[in-house]
Amino acid sequence: MNAEWALNEFDKLIEQTVMRNASGGGVIAASNVTATPDVEVTKQAHVSEKMRARWVDAATVERAEGEL
Repeated sequence: MNAEWALNEFDKLIEQTVMRNASGGGVIAASNVTATPDVEVTKQAHVSEKMRARWVDAATVERAEGEL
């Protein structure tokens, strides 16, 4: 896996999940929303989770092989 690409994908998820005040269009709201719609955050989270799982699996194998 390309580390630079993977880090960029994680950065996208971080940017998408920044909380913002929901006020706008002349309406004042006391609630917050993510910077990106939930559907897009869910898609990006799926990509990030797949990468995390792959790295954890690889690290587990490397550790197990080192203990033999």
